Amino acid sequence: MSQTSPSVNEFGWLQVVRMVIVFSWTLGCYQTLTSNTIMLLSTIRRRFIVLNIQIEKYLDTLSADSSPTADRHRKMMRNFALMHSLLSDSVRLFNDCFSKQVMLALGCAFIYTLLANFGLIHSYAAVHVDAVMIKVTRSNMIFSLYFVLFVFQFVVCCNWLNYECKRCRVTIHKAVCYQRYDIKSFREYKFFSQQLMHHAPVVSSGLFDFDWTPCYTLIGSSTTNLVILLQFDFINLKI
Repeated sequence: MSQTSPSVNEFGWLQVVRMVIVFSWTLGCYQTLTSNTIMLLSTIRRRFIVLNIQIEKYLDTLSADSSPTADRHRKMMRNFALMHSLLSDSVRLFNDCFSKQVMLALGCAFIYTLLANFGLIHSYAAVHVDAVMIKVTRSNMIFSLYFVLFVFQFVVCCNWLNYECKRCRVTIHKAVCYQRYDIKSFREYKFFSQQLMHHAPVVSSGLFDFDWTPCYTLIGSSTTNLVILLQFDFINLKI
């Protein structure tokens, strides 16, 4: 027994080290993806905020001016439309470069969180449970909280950016309804409004937009799948 105990302990510590390395590598990949996406979304959002502020200031000045120059007005509106088009292209490039990776990360986070919740319920409600199983399930739940935080941070940043994208549309439509303009100014507003309608930027994966809707879908799907897993494990539970 004295000869076999060190080998067993060494094997146990080896498994712990491997698990720590695997989880550290996984969390490092998630942290890198989170940092890159949040930094890019925040940068694009700040550019949209500056553009929206400048458009609102210009329209307020225009409403106070009784006789604005038509050529100056058309030039400013076209510059605003061009800047908005460039920022919309940056959102589209973000979707092309990062949407697939983010969708894969969300799927893995959903599966891991689902299995961690199932393991926690199984460890406390199963007939035969040992202390090791409870410790493992608790560790899995702690790691799953990081994945939940990743989903929450990404969705919040996407919603902030989508709000700033829609804010410009509301400003232009208010100008169409309430500003004083001639027929040439109306054409510029119409062209800008059509651009906002046909080239509306939104953070999307191609299958769905990254807003609060995927969060509600993930919560509902996790609850449904958790109930299904518990039904398959019903014979092992203390019920």
